[in-house]
Amino acid sequence: MEGCSFSATFVQKNSTKHTMPESVGSVIGKFCDEYINSTPKKLKIVDAYLLYIMLTGIIQFLYCCLVGTFPFNSFLSGFISTVASFVLGVCLRVQDKHLSLTTHLTHHGNNGTDW
Repeated sequence: MEGCSFSATFVQKNSTKHTMPESVGSVIGKFCDEYINSTPKKLKIVDAYLLYIMLTGIIQFLYCCLVGTFPFNSFLSGFISTVASFVLGVCLRVQDKHLSLTTHLTHHGNNGTDW
């Protein structure tokens, strides 16, 4: 997909030109660089856990679609378990992100209430 690059310019009311990114690859590359450089190690570990749980759920669902649902109770319990683990992991990530942001703000002279 080398020929699929999108570039556009648009003019705002004050006649300032803005250009959009050259390709989706550059946006993904910038996102990965920002994630690697600015995300704390704790959140990266939680993200790895969430990726593992998500892949486990996808594999279970694909197995169910391809092979069948003979022991349907087993599939249902395993899939619901992965969904519940994913939801709890997301809650942990949101809570940890909020706590690290509040800690960062309080260490830099802000009391954490000024957004």
